[in-house]
Amino acid sequence: VSTLSQYQTSLCIAASLLAVVCGWSSSSVAKERYNVWAKEKIRVHRDRVNQFPNNAELRVVLGTAYYEDGNLREAEVHLKRAIEIKSDYPEAHCNLGIVYQAWAHRSEAERHYREALRQDSTLIEAMAGLGTLLCASNRHAQGIQHLEGVLRLDVRRDDARFNLGVAYHKVGDHIRAIEHLGDLLKRRQDYPGARHGLAQAHLARGLMYLQAELLQPALDQFQFSLRQV
Repeated sequence: VSTLSQYQTSLCIAASLLAVVCGWSSSSVAKERYNVWAKEKIRVHRDRVNQFPNNAELRVVLGTAYYEDGNLREAEVHLKRAIEIKSDYPEAHCNLGIVYQAWAHRSEAERHYREALRQDSTLIEAMAGLGTLLCASNRHAQGIQHLEGVLRLDVRRDDARFNLGVAYHKVGDHIRAIEHLGDLLKRRQDYPGARHGLAQAHLARGLMYLQAELLQPALDQFQFSLRQV
């Protein structure tokens, strides 16, 4: 195969992949369901809080139950009250950060994640939440540090590995992105978005090779990308 033919083939594959990979979209429609068990759990925890209103731990349990049921307003109320009762409570700060992050109140979420980590530097949920939040705020370098910290403490955290792979792709480190997303798919072949992310990383790496006129490596990366879509 001539060099010109290889180059044309590479361009064709790249164009096709750009249409397939970059045009991919996931429209997940959130469906609210009345969860009888969730409502009963809230009722039980609320009764306990009414009995012991100054128990911070019970407030956190109730706030978390409200969060899991999608009631962010009530979750905020009880988690804030838990912190008023017991300010040195990293789990309460972490859970409140999660609530604010779900609400897209990023500055408040970051403040509570950082306070949780100040009180307990090994709190994985706060580390993962802060890392994800920083990446979503385009502070990828800081976010990557926190997500790497999560995996040092627990290599089974698939959510952190996925977010780390996406973050490395965003900063142009496609080798690390491929490494993390590939490892994730070895553990969970059906992890949402992982195949799409891996396809994007291989495509981006292939385009870099193509730009450098390294045609065979570019073709190899495009083929790896095609296998994921």
